Amino acid sequence: MPIIKTIMITTKSSLLALVAFLVAGAGSSAHAAGVANPPACGGAPDAILLTPVSSRVLNIAQPTLTCSENGVVLSGTVTKQPTTQRTTGTHLEVVFFDASGAPLLRQTVAYAPRELRPVTRAKVKRTGDYTLTLPELPAGTARIQVEAHFGPHA
Repeated sequence: MPIIKTIMITTKSSLLALVAFLVAGAGSSAHAAGVANPPACGGAPDAILLTPVSSRVLNIAQPTLTCSENGVVLSGTVTKQPTTQRTTGTHLEVVFFDASGAPLLRQTVAYAPRELRPVTRAKVKRTGDYTLTLPELPAGTARIQVEAHFGPHA
């Protein structure tokens, strides 16, 4: 008997990633840490787990991984946490991991606009967008983590 899990879809990109995941036939077992993505360009693994890690300042929506003429594109949106005053001191770090959990590559990524307004019912854009384009994924990539950081990098 199949196990049915409740999944909360918060953005259109999350819904599209879930649909692509289910169409790819991997929907029988979902990971709690993120949503697996369909195969990427250039002989990437069949499924790459995409994991958003929010902070006390930023909420990261489920990222998406797509192919373009320029390579592999990781993109997504961020929103300000309700208890946060400012978002200007934050950035995103994207880490590519292999199947054993060892980091393969780290990239710092900015989002725009830098200062986000609080989420309200007003029909004003309250999200920031980010995009990272690579010619190809690092060899052996099994998981990509997008993590919000507050303050400068050491």
